[in-house]
Amino acid sequence: MENITNKIIIWGIDGHNTLGLLRQLGSSGFDVVFLMLGKVQHCATESKYCKTLIQTNTIQEGYEYLLNHFSDEKEKPVIITPGDEIIEYIDQHRQELLLRFLIPGTSQSGLLTKLDSKIEMAQYAEKVGIDVPQSLTVNKGSMLDGIKYPCFLKPSRLKTGHKNEFKFRICANEKELVDTLKYVRPDSEFLLQQYIPTEEEYVVYGCRMMDNQTVIAGTFIRQRFCDNGDSSYGLITSKIPPTVSVEKIYKYLEDIDYHGLFSFEYGLFQNKAYFFEVNFRNDGTSQSFFKAGANLPLAWVYSVTGHNYKSIGTKVIKDQFFIDEICDYACVIHKKVTRKQWIKEKDGASIYKYYDENDMAPYNVMKKQRFKKLYLDAFIKKYRLYIVYLMDKLKH
Repeated sequence: MENITNKIIIWGIDGHNTLGLLRQLGSSGFDVVFLMLGKVQHCATESKYCKTLIQTNTIQEGYEYLLNHFSDEKEKPVIITPGDEIIEYIDQHRQELLLRFLIPGTSQSGLLTKLDSKIEMAQYAEKVGIDVPQSLTVNKGSMLDGIKYPCFLKPSRLKTGHKNEFKFRICANEKELVDTLKYVRPDSEFLLQQYIPTEEEYVVYGCRMMDNQTVIAGTFIRQRFCDNGDSSYGLITSKIPPTVSVEKIYKYLEDIDYHGLFSFEYGLFQNKAYFFEVNFRNDGTSQSFFKAGANLPLAWVYSVTGHNYKSIGTKVIKDQFFIDEICDYACVIHKKVTRKQWIKEKDGASIYKYYDENDMAPYNVMKKQRFKKLYLDAFIKKYRLYIVYLMDKLKH
């Protein structure tokens, strides 16, 4: 591979997504700068690839650090982020950042921020011909006539400085929907959709390179979820489900002129793949695809710096099972799977969320915190709406 002298900056929180990026880029020989947002969580910061750490409390502080400390670089540094809030901030300051950095995004400033809204991204998916569940926008004071139950509710977007009231809620009837909206902020906006009882769920992970080629590494077929809402067990495969139109993914990205890492999420129901959302950033599953042979963050670095990325593995080589060896155990606690079956599937998996024999410290720390994390995730899942409501009240 060609030698690249550009610095690489990972701008994100101390979580598993950042850990994956550090492993993918650090193991490739790059000296990566981790520009951390928020507190140390002893995840990515424990990695042996975390050699240069800059800690900031806010995105604004991180932005100011970038402008103040990377003004004399011979080659523009590459910025990669795993965070929705950060990618929106990059989008909103696109013109200023492009003077000194190589960044992902659309050619039109503000468009990515607009499409990062769950409402806007769903409307655009429908525009390019992707199947989308019946949708409408609701907030605290909305009329709720004519809604079919059960329904699926999720925040339209993240709000800087605020915790979302929940990641998503399934409301079985009008009473549950009314009771949920009673505790949300007056200015919060939600996407309310027809509930899809999915037979399978997919994450299609890829990258649109600077030569306008869209590379898709493969699909994560999600089979289980842990209490924090993240995927916790499933198959990483090179195959794209026949119900997912790759051409429509290409069209979506080409129409908005997006370049960078991405993931499209779908749910299969009655032989249709229904669009759930698109992430215009590095996906949390990227490390799993990396362990299956595809290093898209590395390929993106080569592409955005003007180098040939074709010699880098960008496709899943062999189908493998993934398990979150820490948090998937919640599925045993909730009796979604027996302990015997869980142990069998854990032993049958070859890709793990934290465990890496070449970088063991993050796993060792997470293993010590395992039961505390399982308890907190279950507690927050049950009471998050009310916790956020009380936190907002205390602020005022």
